[in-house]
Amino acid sequence: MKKILLFAALASTMAFTSCDESKDDHPTLYPNDGVIVENFLNTPEMSNMSVEFTPDNAANVVHMTCSQPSYGYAATVRYNVEVSYSEDFTTPTVEGLPAYATLDTPFYDCSEVNPTYGELATAMCDLLGLKSEKEVPTGYRDLYARLVANVEIAGGANLYPNTTYMSNVVKLTRANCTYLAVIVPGEPTGIYLRGGMNDWGAPAEWEFLTTDVAGVYAIDDATIEEGVEFKVADANWAAINYGYNGTDIEFNKSYELAGPDNPGNLTMPQKFTGRIQLTVKAGTYTLLFEPAEPETPGLQSGIYLKGDMNGWANEGAWEFITTEVKNVWLVQGVTIGAGDGFKVADADWGPINLGGAAGEVLAIGKAFTLASGGENITCPEAFTGDVELKIQGGAYKLTLIAL
Repeated sequence: MKKILLFAALASTMAFTSCDESKDDHPTLYPNDGVIVENFLNTPEMSNMSVEFTPDNAANVVHMTCSQPSYGYAATVRYNVEVSYSEDFTTPTVEGLPAYATLDTPFYDCSEVNPTYGELATAMCDLLGLKSEKEVPTGYRDLYARLVANVEIAGGANLYPNTTYMSNVVKLTRANCTYLAVIVPGEPTGIYLRGGMNDWGAPAEWEFLTTDVAGVYAIDDATIEEGVEFKVADANWAAINYGYNGTDIEFNKSYELAGPDNPGNLTMPQKFTGRIQLTVKAGTYTLLFEPAEPETPGLQSGIYLKGDMNGWANEGAWEFITTEVKNVWLVQGVTIGAGDGFKVADADWGPINLGGAAGEVLAIGKAFTLASGGENITCPEAFTGDVELKIQGGAYKLTLIAL
């Protein structure tokens, strides 16, 4: 791994307490009260060297050294790197966001504290609250770094209490993150499941979305009937065109797709309802079909659709009923007038009292995310059909399904 020296003059002659010095036969740990700030991060002469963080150099590192704080002996110390755009680590760059970020990788060697460019880039994006590539700013910024040291209990990840030391602050001069280095769940990927269930098209509801794991995408709620053929492809059947590898699909088992040279169609072995996960790693595309947990259909849920159309009452015809899938309910064959207001609630307006977020508009046929205690939802046009309520991604979602 190539190490890039971002701090000038980090000479080996700088004195620091050896992390490997022999311990006394009966060492005594000196705890502290609260957090002590101590000058133990080696501070080099500051240079004007600029550095860009890119996807291609994410594995490069910034090399830092320190001396062990005063614990009384060479204890097993965990060092965590914290970074901020503000030198005092208390002023957030964006209101409402944290003032600093803690990098994921801990370090245990005083002479090898080496945060990667990738981790620093992620922290820079997090501190700015970036959610899309178009929000990535151009230009260089000063980034400040410090260490937080704690004594780790041998044989585990736990820390001794009252052993926290915080280092002095050093400046990483002129750093520039050139890409979105954070994973934003729920973003479109341009990759679709295309087949008989959607006339081999590329509609939004069959597009894989990002998850909170890099290279893992998902369609959270899908139904495909037995015998339906399909493939994984982009919207133009161009660079991405993956399918049958010569073996049959099995639920809850990873299926490595063949492609992208226009392989055969996949066939659903039996009716499927649930989550479809696509993993892309080192050029390999893998599908995983995870069936939803079954439920006994036709049971009362105790949750109602209440509004202008029924006098805001708990009427049986407007009670959500269980389906074959857990956490999916239906009110069937109802009519809601254009402009009618309504909400989703339990009988007593208790724990379940769901409406819309300010400014959000309901559309027929599209999932609408409900907000606890939210505003009345307005039906955009005269509607007759089924109303679906489901829990997806930890949120309640409502869909008006026209007949």
